[in-house]
Amino acid sequence: MRIKLIFLLLFILTINSSAKIDGISDLIKTMLGITFMPTILPLYTTIQHNAPRPYFKQKKFIEDNFDDLKEEIAKGEGEHLDTLGGMFNLKDTNRWKLYLQTNFEEIYQENKRENYIANEIIDITMRLKKI
Repeated sequence: MRIKLIFLLLFILTINSSAKIDGISDLIKTMLGITFMPTILPLYTTIQHNAPRPYFKQKKFIEDNFDDLKEEIAKGEGEHLDTLGGMFNLKDTNRWKLYLQTNFEEIYQENKRENYIANEIIDITMRLKKI
């Protein structure tokens, strides 16, 4: 299917006088773009939305309440933290809160973005949930 699409595009480009290809390098770029874009696009969307699909709501909650959660994780308790634990259906939220509080400095390093921190909290929670 992709090969047919490539040849069709090349045919249209050669017929259409307004669409000129400046040399072989543009032709190669066009062919590579058509060939690999369906492969690259799902990879890009995976990179942008790292959170596993079932945890999208939790990630959104973390990002929306980022500052409050940061304070509560530092203290080891709080309303937002309780809500998030409930969203994960955790049986032992005290152990989870203690683990997050103990690893606060590692989780909230200065150079990390909110998105990365949210994914890290989800990963930590999933690891603890399996134990």
